[in-house]
Formats: sequence, C-alpha cells, structure tokens
Amino acid sequence: MKIKKPLEPNLHEATDFRPRLGRYGKDTDLPTLAAIKKAIGPKTKRSNSKISSKGGGRIRPQRGFHQRVVVKARVVKMNSSSNAKKNLRAHVQYLVRSGVSKVGEKPSFFTAEDNLQKKDINEQIMKWGDDRHHFRFIISPEKGRDLDLEEYTKSVMKGFERDLDEKLTWFATCHYNTDEPHIHVVVRGVGKDGNPLTIAKDYIRHGLRELAQKEATKSLGERNELDLKKELTRDVTALKWTSLDSSIEREISQSANSSIRLFKDLKLKSEVSKIYREVKLQRLQFLKKHDLSFEVTPGVWKLSKGVKEILQSVAKLNNVNKLVSKHLQGREALSTLVVHEKGDQIPEPIRGEVLGVGNQDALGLKKYILVSGMDGKNHFIEPSKFSVKLGIPLKEGQLVKVYNEHKPHLADLVIKTFSDQRGGVFDEKEFQDHVQISVRKGSWKLPEDVIIENYLERYSTRVSSLEDNGILKAIGSRRFNVPSDLHGQVESLDKKLEKSAHVTIEVESYLTLRQQVKYQGATWLDYPDQIREASNLSAFGIKVQNATQERAEHFKQSRISEIDRSYKTLEALDQNRLKEKLKKSYGPEDFPEYAKKLEGVVKKHKILGTGIYEVIKTNTGFFVRKLKPKDSRLPIGSFVEVEQTRGGSRVRQISKDGNTRKAKGKSR
Repeated sequence: MKIKKPLEPNLHEATDFRPRLGRYGKDTDLPTLAAIKKAIGPKTKRSNSKISSKGGGRIRPQRGFHQRVVVKARVVKMNSSSNAKKNLRAHVQYLVRSGVSKVGEKPSFFTAEDNLQKKDINEQIMKWGDDRHHFRFIISPEKGRDLDLEEYTKSVMKGFERDLDEKLTWFATCHYNTDEPHIHVVVRGVGKDGNPLTIAKDYIRHGLRELAQKEATKSLGERNELDLKKELTRDVTALKWTSLDSSIEREISQSANSSIRLFKDLKLKSEVSKIYREVKLQRLQFLKKHDLSFEVTPGVWKLSKGVKEILQSVAKLNNVNKLVSKHLQGREALSTLVVHEKGDQIPEPIRGEVLGVGNQDALGLKKYILVSGMDGKNHFIEPSKFSVKLGIPLKEGQLVKVYNEHKPHLADLVIKTFSDQRGGVFDEKEFQDHVQISVRKGSWKLPEDVIIENYLERYSTRVSSLEDNGILKAIGSRRFNVPSDLHGQVESLDKKLEKSAHVTIEVESYLTLRQQVKYQGATWLDYPDQIREASNLSAFGIKVQNATQERAEHFKQSRISEIDRSYKTLEALDQNRLKEKLKKSYGPEDFPEYAKKLEGVVKKHKILGTGIYEVIKTNTGFFVRKLKPKDSRLPIGSFVEVEQTRGGSRVRQISKDGNTRKAKGKSR
C-alpha cells in the first residue's frame, strides 16, 4: 500500500506451537494472548457484590453521568531471562523520556508512599526479574488536566488493592505530552503471599475502568448534558471509526430494515436523547459528504458498505504519517512511503537503512520499523516478536534486509524427524510412549507450564489437521505416511489459505554508514559490489556512494594499499585484534578436536564490522565463533558444548546456567 499524503486521505478509495492450519485473525497477537491466558484468572460473572475469592475483582454497576476514563492493560511475560529485565528497563526509560512531563519538570516515578529515584527503580527491576509476569496499565481520564493525577492514581490503586484483597507493588508516572494527560502504571505480578498474581478477566476489561471513573467523578463531579454534547461533538468530523459510529451501527443492525431513523420533528422525552439524535445526524451528514452514508428517504439513513474498514484504514494512515514524520529528514522526506502491515507479503527483499524504530501504541503491543530502501522508497514495516534475526534490538542507522520467510511449524519438525527415523512412518502411540519415557529421563523438555497430557494432545490435533488437509496418509490406526516434502506441502497450503506471512529482519551491518567510514576492519561498505545494488537516485543510494568515497579517502590517507583493503584481509585483521584482547582475559584460543567436545560458558557477544561474535570461555582458554543469521544467540552464562563438524564447528546449549550443568536435553 503506497501513501503519498496520509494527512489528506481519499475516503473513496505465542506460542511456539500452532496445532491448526486455519487462518488467524489479522489483529491477533499470539504471544500477548498466551501471556494473558496465563496471567489472568478465569472469566467471572458480573456482580455488584464484593469478591469472595482471591484473584477476582469487584465489578461496579455504571450509573449516571460518570466521568469518562479510558484504561488499557497488558500482561508482560518475564520468564526469568536477562532479556526480560532489559525489556522492562527499556520500558522504564521510555516512560521517563524527555518531553513527557509538565513544562519545567523532570519526569519521575511515584508510589503510594513516595517518589522513586533511578536506583530505586533498578532495584525493583532486579527483584522482578525472576517473576512470571508483570502488568502494565494506562489510565487516561477525559478531564485529566483538571485532576491532580498523582493523588488520583493513588486513590485508584488503593481501590484496586481493596477490590483484589491484595497488597500491590507498583510504580507510576504521569505523561502530559498528548492532548489528554494520562498515567502509566506498572504492577508486579506477585501477590502478598509470594505467589503469581492473577486478576479476573472481567475486572481487567471492566472493573478497573469503572473504578477509575468512580474516582474521577468523586473529584470532579458527574458530567452534565453540556459535557456529553462536547464529548460527542468531537466525533462528528473525526476521520476514524468512533464510538458514535458504533452506536449508529448497533441501532441499524437492530432495526427491521437496516436503517436508522432520525426525524428532526421527532419528539424525545429526555435532553440526552435529543443530544444523541443531533450528533448522530451531524455525523451521518459528514459521512455523506465522503460517500460513506446516504439518506434513503428524509430522516432515514444507512451506512455505506465497508465504512468501518475505510475509516479504520484512514486512521491508521494518519497515525503512520505522524509516526514517520519525526524520522524523515532531507531527501528521505521526499521519498514514497510504502506501508507493510503485519502479515502482508513482501514481493521482493527490502535492503536499506533503519531510519527509526518505535511503538505504535503506548503499551508497546505493536512495533514498527522505518527503512530507507535501495529502491528509493521508505518502508513502514510491522514486525512480529520473532522477526529480528539473532534477537538484538534494532537501532537507527543499522543496515538491514527485510523479507518473507516460511518457518516450519515446530510440531512438523518433530513429526518429520521422528518419522524419518522409522522409515517415513509416524505411529502416534509409539510417539506418545517415546515422549513420556524421555520426559521421565529428562532428555525431553516440555514447554513451561504445560502438562504432558495437554502437550501430547496438541500433537494429536496437529496430526489430525495434517490428515484432514491430505498431507498425511493414514496406513492404520493412528499410523501415517509422512511425505519427504512435508514442510513444502505445508508452506503451499499456508499460501493457499492466505495465512499471514512471517516477516524476517536480518541485520547486515550493526555499524552505521558514518561509523564504517573510519572503522579499522572489514565493513558492509567493503563487501564486493555492495554499491551497485543501491539506486543512484535514492536517498540511501546517495548516502552509500558518499560513504564509499569517504572510506576510500580514509584508506588513502592511512596509506593502506589495495591488497590490504580487501574484505577478507580486513576481516582477518579485525578478528585477530579481538582474539588478542581475549587472550589477556581467558588465555589461549581453544579449538574442538575430532570426536572430542569442548565445554564452556558463554561470556559475551562482541559486535564487529562484519557481524556478531560469540565468546565462550573454556576450561583452558576461549573459543569464538561468528554468528550466522540462522544461528541462535545464546544467553550470557549458558553452559555449552562445542564440537567439530565438516563445515567448521557446532555449539550446543546444555543449560542456561554455567554453574549448574543440567541433564543434556533439547527442548522440543
């Protein structure tokens, strides 16, 4: 989808195992849904009474004209990993970034008792690192500028604790950088008894919002008809799908002839009804100007087909325009913008420079990356959680390659491997027995919080799905022939069913073009024929040409000959410099011998001009390897084995903790 002027739209125009082949919804975010299912309790019936069991929440009936408050929630998995702490720390830094607080004030965090310093937050993050999850909330009162947001937040959180019958650990900060001031609250996912904190689904969806509305009403009083009219009038000319549109749509769906009747001389009893009729009529008249509604007969209206999708699309384009504008400078601002929504097919790989990365929403549920491509276009891309190879967060200025990649289902990999060892036949009963025995021995690890019965049921469901689609052929009772091209057939079926495409982002250089100019080692610029692929007319192409010329001038001034500036020579020099530094810390370089394995612990990941190098401390020295895009970047502290292969060497993780050598086994 190409966008030239998004601000002036033409309105005419998680889990690592997927048991089914059906298409997921376009807006589904699997990792988030999986996290929420674990972190929140069972669905509760709405009730006006207080909770009777822990982990629930009280739902209040809505009465009168309460102040309006929007509440958004997210459950974030932690899993005791170093990345979880890094992500939480990054979120904290994002919340107290410059420009979000009141003019002349520094952004800061507070709790029910006092304000927190940076060191206090770091201590919190370290304590939360081993938790299963934590909660993030955004509370946005409509009249936030009329409230003392800190005191208001403390009142809401006090009521939150009362409803849950819990003592919560939380911190919050207030943001004033939008039209409506709002509060970010981070809540630890551990209760007062030390167990994981669970919150009922209905309370997350409704209860907390109603509590926040009650507290805002207590401070500001109830809204009157004038407030209601002012609120609704804002939606009349909005270029997005609004609550007013939802009300109109609902009324149309409930009518016998699929229309809404808004006669001007219709007598209405209440002032509120008159206000609603007036603004609905104004909204429909506005939509009519853009062919998104029409008047069947005087006073009888209908919405045009696809109006919801059109308005949602327009709102998205406007939001994209707002996001990318802060990243565009100079020539990039003149380039065509292409939007690749999550799941879209990318016909040709996109190679270019990262202009910016960020969140599309305040909770960080939807990320984006903006790339200035060699094709002369700017590409707005919505990656998934697993898009970036090697898992290192992207930064502005890095050089990337973006493309679609078909990733075989993890279950299919296991089914194929198991059947290959048995002549291409998958016997489900034999597989189940094998898994149960292997789990008892410790050589087969189950996913976290999954019992073996549910785990095996997933495989059974997957096998049935493959059979239903004609990929597996039954040869007996739950025995199947597995085709040699299983993954290829599944990929073809996925395309036929128009399943969402997986976007892969491969970092070609972690160094910016500016950093590469005087870098003492091989870089992306030194790789043969790199410059030929960049368009002479593109913003990125011009940058590449300029950087290439500056690098050649640097070589000339440094008196580096043509032979010594070859890619392989410069790469070897860079690697040797790294190894000399490592020798001082760890001793001599170690190499695995044939039929023998090296054991060691991952100590660090070092970024050089040609990529990421993984450093492993062995018993007698160190071993270093350059990570390829297909490799896994192992966590610092992992205990590993290194063995020799025909193509070089292979590193295998044994445990996540170098001090605890667990039983060898591979998680499936």
